[in-house]
Amino acid sequence: MHESRLQASIKTALEALGCLVIKVEPPPVGVPDLLVIYAPNKHFWLEIKTSTGRLSKPQIAYHKLLKVKHNEVVNVVRTKDEALAVYQRFTQLPETGNFTNH
Repeated sequence: MHESRLQASIKTALEALGCLVIKVEPPPVGVPDLLVIYAPNKHFWLEIKTSTGRLSKPQIAYHKLLKVKHNEVVNVVRTKDEALAVYQRFTQLPETGNFTNH
């Protein structure tokens, strides 16, 4: 499956769960593919890759910047099921918990 089709499938599935899914068009270099807002003031980032896709150097650098400067983790997923598993982990967190994906 092409990355664009996979991304559309993930976006549709998350929106069906009530999420607001934002894709910046055109994306600045290195910015993750999707910002998923699942509750007021609660969100996560997704980077979509095919089974053979790899992060580019600008993506690696930007994801590191998000982590170091803003304590934001970018979740790299390769299937719709992986994206839904990320959603499930976030939505099952206690109110005071933080999720990190290293």
